[in-house]
Amino acid sequence: MEGEKSMEREQFIHYLKGALQLNASDIHFKTGSPPFYRIQNSLRSVRGNPLTPEDTKSIAGFVREDKLAPKIEGKLCDFDTSFDLPGQCRFRVNIFRQRGSL
Repeated sequence: MEGEKSMEREQFIHYLKGALQLNASDIHFKTGSPPFYRIQNSLRSVRGNPLTPEDTKSIAGFVREDKLAPKIEGKLCDFDTSFDLPGQCRFRVNIFRQRGSL
């Protein structure tokens, strides 16, 4: 919604560190749902509000950094990359556009 604040980088890092603590194999960030951790093949919802399109756009920006030129952003459909928490873990990442949201 207009005027709504998007996710801060610190909150995103908090979710990643939570995944490490819980020994989760995956984290799912989807517009309209709170984040989910996959733990031993079961999905476990994070307590909190559903993610907005601005939240997921922010997450994609944190992950991408300068890996894609800004001119591509409106055309992005599917992008594979990685994200590092230095000294802790490297995450495999897939970003895709569905129903207009990342």
